[in-house]
Amino acid sequence: MESAASAEALIPRFKFDKLLNQDQGGKRLTLLGTIDNLPALLIFERAAFPSDSSSIKNLHSALSNISNLGANDIYAWYLASIRPLSDSTTSPYLQITKNEEEEEEEEEEEEEEKEKPLSSISTSPSSPQSQIIPDLKLNLIYPCTPTHIRKYSPQTIRTVTESPALYHSHIKPYMQRKRSLGRLTWVYNILDGITEAEDVILRSSNAHANDPSASGKGKQGDQDRDIAGFLLLPDMNWDRSTLSSLHLLCLVERRDIWSLRDLNKSHLPWLRDMSGRIVDAVVRVYGNNNNDNNSDTKPREGGVGGGGGIIEADTLKLYIHYQPTYYHFHIHVVHTALEAGATQAVGKAFGLENLIAMIEGMKGGGENEVGMADIELTYGVGEASELWTEVFGPLKEGKLEGGSGAGGGVDGGADGAGEGG
Repeated sequence: MESAASAEALIPRFKFDKLLNQDQGGKRLTLLGTIDNLPALLIFERAAFPSDSSSIKNLHSALSNISNLGANDIYAWYLASIRPLSDSTTSPYLQITKNEEEEEEEEEEEEEEKEKPLSSISTSPSSPQSQIIPDLKLNLIYPCTPTHIRKYSPQTIRTVTESPALYHSHIKPYMQRKRSLGRLTWVYNILDGITEAEDVILRSSNAHANDPSASGKGKQGDQDRDIAGFLLLPDMNWDRSTLSSLHLLCLVERRDIWSLRDLNKSHLPWLRDMSGRIVDAVVRVYGNNNNDNNSDTKPREGGVGGGGGIIEADTLKLYIHYQPTYYHFHIHVVHTALEAGATQAVGKAFGLENLIAMIEGMKGGGENEVGMADIELTYGVGEASELWTEVFGPLKEGKLEGGSGAGGGVDGGADGAGEGG
């Protein structure tokens, strides 16, 4: 077996040929090349973050080149880089060791740059300043609420079964309470064009979009709105450049549908039409790197996607969460290469096409009477979530009437911290 020193000496001798693959949402690169004229694969993978307080403080202090991607209400998201804290500090990511001659050359170049007037410093796309590669994608929630803290904390997941009776007696009122707390402000800001207007990839026709009377939250507001209207924009968890981790969000204009529980057979034409238009829009915008769309919503040239940087209809997945994070109907659109984390887990994500087929196959009742509110749904709930503490926990302990609560065993783990709903 080779010694550590001889094994380490192999890496500098690697000669890059081409990028073979990019996966894990762009966090792992597989390079094809040679070492001493023999074929070799070199795999770059992001190292795990440190967990001790001292290292975390150093990591935060090392953030640089912070660039805001967008902001809405209490949410903001950024790209950032990590600068070495000192010559003796090890970065969480790969650092290239330079010899003394290279370091001296860099120091001389830096001194020359300092002596130049500001107006003479190049800021063209070819300059190093504009080619900084971000190490991190940052999401900020400020000010955050106790609900946010619970959501992003590690917790045991409980598998629960929600019957139609339980939905009507406890879950629907729970949804109403959450909607009444103003937690949908950021959604309405987007729908009304107040925030993130420059990020919208597609907005369906809506004659009342600028009509103040159409911004109500009750039935009158829904009647004034184009019920077929929707808009499509990047999800806050996507870096807006890595096609293999593409993640978009479709928000519907209508406000009478809170979750997939409200869907019935009368909604099938609407769902099919919206599904087709979503896929067409995504392929049109991201299927060709040489498009004329806004630079904030088109991929970087040379970006690696699941199909050589090209998005096609059969490289997309559309799904709906239940329970969702917020009670306004929305659809997630992701690349098939995006690794299925908690956001696509069984008991969380319902594929849109499967959902349409499920509703279509339902029997009994009239067209407007049969739907998702009439079947049992089994899904996972975090022990720290309000849904568990207010409904399913008390049901399991016999403190709340309304049907059976938890069942199917306990699955330990986190509840998808950082995953959108």
